[in-house]
Amino acid sequence: MSQSSWSMLPERGSMWGIRSVLFTLNVLGYRVASILLIPIAAYFFLTGGRSRKASLNYLGRLHRHHPPAPAATLWQSYLHHLEFARILLDRLLIWQGRTDRFQFVTQGSEQLQQKGRSGAVLVGAHMGSFDALRSLAMSLENRVHVVMFRAHAQRINRVLQELNADSNLRVIELVPGDLNGVLDLKDCIDRGEHVALLADRHAPGPKERIARVPFLGEPAPFPQSPWILASLLECPVHLVVALRTGPRSYRILVEQLAQRVMLPKREREASILPHAAAFARRLEELCCQYPSQWFNYYDFWNSHE
Repeated sequence: MSQSSWSMLPERGSMWGIRSVLFTLNVLGYRVASILLIPIAAYFFLTGGRSRKASLNYLGRLHRHHPPAPAATLWQSYLHHLEFARILLDRLLIWQGRTDRFQFVTQGSEQLQQKGRSGAVLVGAHMGSFDALRSLAMSLENRVHVVMFRAHAQRINRVLQELNADSNLRVIELVPGDLNGVLDLKDCIDRGEHVALLADRHAPGPKERIARVPFLGEPAPFPQSPWILASLLECPVHLVVALRTGPRSYRILVEQLAQRVMLPKREREASILPHAAAFARRLEELCCQYPSQWFNYYDFWNSHE
């Protein structure tokens, strides 16, 4: 794995800074906290050469692929960082259970509410707010188990744990190759519960296999693990994203990507490619619609060389 891998990037932001924003949010209100984000985002934009370069790289590729998208200027890169800060601010509210302060418009959730059926794998991306999907989970009768790699954001996760001590009951850290973990997830699916994970960032370590598929004009490395997991769980796969449409306002999309993922042993990698490509193609379309809401702040295209 190259030095450009996202897992090798240091976590930025201090506990003091996170708590300061949280204090402002809860004491002075959302509007004041939103104004505070302007200089905070500027600080991280000016001092974060690596994230700034990655942002400009992404925006440039997006503009070349889709000319109506904004050009890759320093101003647009700053707005990209600011949008990320705004979504993190919303995250602090959501993890306190204050979803009543938001407006959510959900499309396609009825696909997950059919009684008497097994659960589904919900694949998301670092697009919009994955945490806003808590509102979707609250509307469903059955639990949603989130599989993720959390070690890279220890500070923010420590604060979130303090805000809602019960929230981690739904978060599962699954190590690649953990058969017992997969069996536990299969039990969840059989009970009609859902398993959610992000499918646009490969896990750190040499065991993670990738599928190179077209994304914004050039082959990019997407993880194979979501599709391998879906094949083992033998259930439908849905794309789920929550896109910010304004202050405390989100559009949640639920779209079926596959009724079942079948991966023959001898042709497993070849069989994964169509699924990864379909996911990348839909993510590409969403990037064109919401250009400032994809947040992989590292050299994504060369991250697995």
